[in-house]
Amino acid sequence: MALFVGVAAARFAILLVSQRHVHSDEAIIGLMAKHILEGRYFPFYMYGQAYNAGAAWEAYLAAAAFAFFGVGVLPLKACMVVLSLLCLSLFYCMCLKLYDQRTALLAAAVFALLPPLLKWHFQV
Repeated sequence: MALFVGVAAARFAILLVSQRHVHSDEAIIGLMAKHILEGRYFPFYMYGQAYNAGAAWEAYLAAAAFAFFGVGVLPLKACMVVLSLLCLSLFYCMCLKLYDQRTALLAAAVFALLPPLLKWHFQV
């Protein structure tokens, strides 16, 4: 539990301090979320793609965040931080079912702290 709380605190601190800009893919998700929130369009595919059906779910999650916190970079990226924490807890539970608690905790710590995965956990 301490690992999860520490990782959550660190990720939200990083989000508040350094994640102020979006790249093009994140901006498209944000635009889709804004259109969903305004009731203008309810996509099934990502804008500009006629494949990857169902990939627009991130935009629906971001639209919910926009409804509660307003349209902005922080609510958009906070969705991915929350999903990464959910992924971390599910990964730990899976490892706990397959291995002992010590191994599951070590695997979850590696999963939470590896730089490539840490970068991925902040991207929409």
